[in-house]
Amino acid sequence: MKIDLGCGSHPRGDVGVDSGIGAACTATTGDDPFLEPLGFSFNPNARLVKDTIEHYLEVSPPTESDDVIIAHTLEHLHDPYAVLEKLREAHLVVIVIPNPLTNSADCTDKGHLFSWTPCALHNLLSEIFPDKEVEVKTIASNLDLLGVIYS
Repeated sequence: MKIDLGCGSHPRGDVGVDSGIGAACTATTGDDPFLEPLGFSFNPNARLVKDTIEHYLEVSPPTESDDVIIAHTLEHLHDPYAVLEKLREAHLVVIVIPNPLTNSADCTDKGHLFSWTPCALHNLLSEIFPDKEVEVKTIASNLDLLGVIYS
């Protein structure tokens, strides 16, 4: 199953969790061409769940057959480390965040509580997912970072 954590009204999977934090993309973005090859594209028929990401993961933790995306949401969470830890069992985890080296979103969006450079994001993901392959690269004209954790 494909799970989109923080999807707003634009779920890219079978299940979309709308956390209501205003962090999610609500339309097709420049990130979509990078997400589609990973199996995530807009699904108007997705089951939408209104819940916090933290609570959803408590009651529906991902399994090794699940692929999870968390796009433009992680930087809004109060405890992103704890959320990422709950994704350890997932088959594939895809993360999209603003690139603070080239994207001023952290200055303009007061809801951004955290930011990670490419190296810091790789370090964080490698610590949480030590037994998985971690890839971090810039996308969308270098404005965003794409982190992918493979089983």
